[in-house]
Amino acid sequence: MVERKEYKVRVLNGTTVSGAASSLGDKLTELGWQIIKVGNNPSQDIAKGSVRARPKMETAVQVLINDLGGGYESTGSALKESDTVDLEIIIGSQ
Repeated sequence: MVERKEYKVRVLNGTTVSGAASSLGDKLTELGWQIIKVGNNPSQDIAKGSVRARPKMETAVQVLINDLGGGYESTGSALKESDTVDLEIIIGSQ
């Protein structure tokens, strides 16, 4: 079982929709996730939303993707072990 409150999450907006990361961060906070940072992704033309994680977080990634309600996939590329968050979401336009 995944305890959402134990995972630090960064939400990045990969679209030109103002406030998308903040809105999603609020939704995930209500579900119990620990939102550490909300901001803009360097690229604002992301088509498909994605989730990245530190190593060995596969179960948490699947729970997060389920909570996001579709439209997101795990990229398979891991965050560095030294990253300040466990999970990162990049919002896409689809």
